Amino acid sequence: MNDVLFDVIEKALNNGFDMFNGISLKTMASPLNYLYMCYYRNNKELIFSHEFAKAFFGCERVILILGGRDTPKEGIDYLPRWKYHLRELVLAEDSLKYLEQFLEK
Repeated sequence: MNDVLFDVIEKALNNGFDMFNGISLKTMASPLNYLYMCYYRNNKELIFSHEFAKAFFGCERVILILGGRDTPKEGIDYLPRWKYHLRELVLAEDSLKYLEQFLEK
């Protein structure tokens, strides 16, 4: 298994990501291996989901956007961290490399 993917999934799970709709991860044989398989079978659907992004990046409103389409008028607006990074993740050439920069070393 790719170590970066394993760490990314683990961080999201530790931050409250509930992919299994309330089923305890302790009751599963190998939840991280299961998530890893889902990642590749579903065309990266896992890491591009809103719930995953909220758990991985957090919901704080800290990112500043200067003007543009996200603000009703030119100026400064706050965007949830997860929403900003999810857009960046979608645009990244290497999604795992983008996620890796947010892992603790």
